[in-house]
Amino acid sequence: SDPPAGPAPDAPLAAAVHDAFTNSAPRADLMALARDKELGMAVLRLLSLLHDGASGDTSALRDALATLRALGLEDTARRAALQIVLLQQ
Repeated sequence: SDPPAGPAPDAPLAAAVHDAFTNSAPRADLMALARDKELGMAVLRLLSLLHDGASGDTSALRDALATLRALGLEDTARRAALQIVLLQQ
């Protein structure tokens, strides 16, 4: 799918989500785990990053979402992003 158009949002959390869906690289360590047939461990670490992101760590959120997308879990990344943004309002 096409990346979102327009400038990044001003709010840090929304900006992290925007970055994850436009130009952020996935976490190399988690991609390596997945390549080494350790997808379950990679997903557990992604869940921890998502939790940190929901608690305000915007770089963790960006990295988690970008990595989910790189692993082919685009729908999961979109749902997680939506839930986190909605919970912050």
